[in-house]
Amino acid sequence: MDAQRGEVFAALYAADGRDLLIPAVSAVPTAVLKTWAGTIDLTQVTFIGDGAIHHADAIMNEVAGDVRVLPPPPLAGLIGQIAAEDPARAVLPHAIVPIYVRKSDAELARARRTVAP
Repeated sequence: MDAQRGEVFAALYAADGRDLLIPAVSAVPTAVLKTWAGTIDLTQVTFIGDGAIHHADAIMNEVAGDVRVLPPPPLAGLIGQIAAEDPARAVLPHAIVPIYVRKSDAELARARRTVAP
């Protein structure tokens, strides 16, 4: 996902989309790709999301060979399909917990004010 500030929120999942191989990070695309390249063959990865589309040039420059960059699919149908196939994974809307990969802009600004003389 596009994380603004020239960064992406990125995580790597197995081809089935269920198993998390590399947990989510927030970084510039080239740093993410260099880190992942030490673990997997990037030519076998399909990059999906608005961040992948926005930073497609960086991805293509870093990955030698064919690169697959796709826009994000509509998620509502996929979420319903996951819930139907595996009801144990489904939760009520109020029980959804976000995954915070980095501090918010407000937290960063507050930290800068605290440190400033």
